Amino acid sequence: MESIARAFASPYEAESATLPALVALRVFERTRKTVLSAIDPQASDAAGIMIAAIAPPASGTWKPELGVVSHALEQQPMLAALQFILAFHHDPFEFTCTLEREGSIFLDGHVVSVAGDVHVLATEGMLTLRSQAGDASFGTRHGRKVLADSLAFLLPPGADGQGFYMMAPGPPARPAIFPDPLAPAHSLPGDMTTSTTLVQAFAALDATRGAYGTWVRGALAGACMVPKGNDVAATSPRFPGLVALPCGLDRLDYIEVLVVAACHQRLCQLALVMNLGAAGREEVQYVPARRSYLTSRRALTAAHEHINVLLALESVEAEGAERRDLERRIERRRLMLATDCLPILDTSDILSEGGAELWRRLKTCLEDHGDDRVHDVISLVEPAGNESVGPQILVAGVAT
Repeated sequence: MESIARAFASPYEAESATLPALVALRVFERTRKTVLSAIDPQASDAAGIMIAAIAPPASGTWKPELGVVSHALEQQPMLAALQFILAFHHDPFEFTCTLEREGSIFLDGHVVSVAGDVHVLATEGMLTLRSQAGDASFGTRHGRKVLADSLAFLLPPGADGQGFYMMAPGPPARPAIFPDPLAPAHSLPGDMTTSTTLVQAFAALDATRGAYGTWVRGALAGACMVPKGNDVAATSPRFPGLVALPCGLDRLDYIEVLVVAACHQRLCQLALVMNLGAAGREEVQYVPARRSYLTSRRALTAAHEHINVLLALESVEAEGAERRDLERRIERRRLMLATDCLPILDTSDILSEGGAELWRRLKTCLEDHGDDRVHDVISLVEPAGNESVGPQILVAGVAT
């Protein structure tokens, strides 16, 4: 189990791409099985045969289409079957089905309405979708499906050959809620400045020592762009591989947000195969610098973010005012890691073997590839007097 946890620590690990891809494939197969069990074999025998025949992709299965399939199952199984086929069938094929009511299909940031009798024709590099709700034709570029007249924008690919898409926002989401990717778009996905800045952020991540650009693209398929200042959730386990990005941020903002979102996805994947803490137990420790309490699990999640952002930022090239801003961001991350995470995790009693190994690998990675000055910061924030409160162990939600 330790070797599994190690692979999700950072892109510096030997199996940082292999094991997350296997977890994504496991979710893909589980979703396929759920769809096959939900559709009526007599009414949709062709759909079942086609879904069962889809060859498991070697990569690229960790994407929001998995969540959209599950969402569609709550409405009508045939819509879920259609969504699964369109998202994962890559060979030429022809398929027809009938939907009981209108629904939406999501493909690489494009949302298409479908209704009634649906006819799909997939040829080499082209996908045509016809239904009573209208027709749509997709091409293929950088491994993504592209709809000519849609409000989506595809960024240049990285070393993995996969493009990162920006999809247009729908109606504003409520605070702390992830935006609905199936909501109809009413505007372009950010202005040219936003897309240019995102391209620059990915270029900087591609140039980092740990090749964070490839790591981020492996965890994130695309972004749902939201207006700057909207306090929405950045990611959602319901839609894997999708991040909500505010428009109008600067290059360093996007670098941090993208790495943090990739960390969310990696730990979400890891949580599908192991617990990072002991079942039924938790520690709550007082953090003097924050004047608040923090759990060990939250401290581990925060440490995963801080260390990966630190490693990415420390190899980003910047000049002038941006360089000074970069140094401030690095120092802030070092301080948060030292004050919020190190004191809790180094004394934690409730981390599982996998959680403890993840923490060990994160520290080793920081020592081997980053700046070790983070440990020196602890002496600056030692609690005074009676401010220090030790861990409180909770068993089944009851303090002991």
